[in-house]
Amino acid sequence: MEENRKQVLDTFEKHLQTDFANYCEKHEIENNAEAMVTYLIDRQLLTARIIRRYTIIREFDRLYTGLGTSKSKKVELLADRFNLSSRHVWSLIKYSQRLDQKKKDI
Repeated sequence: MEENRKQVLDTFEKHLQTDFANYCEKHEIENNAEAMVTYLIDRQLLTARIIRRYTIIREFDRLYTGLGTSKSKKVELLADRFNLSSRHVWSLIKYSQRLDQKKKDI
């Protein structure tokens, strides 16, 4: 089963690289990370939900190591910054922690 997932991932990556390179050539843009993100969003491979979750989790991690305040204060700061409820921010952080734990368990 694991090999099958690896094959899908490898094939996805190959197709994505080829399609993105063709896109860059067609539109005469530089093949770089910024253009790749735009491409992924335009092709709806990155949704607003995924972007929001990733951003909140990364910002929480950045704040967690950079500030001496409590987790609750950091959650409140992120909720205010991104116009989300504190409860929503907490749920994203807990979701991330569950994923991290599952990775460790494997």
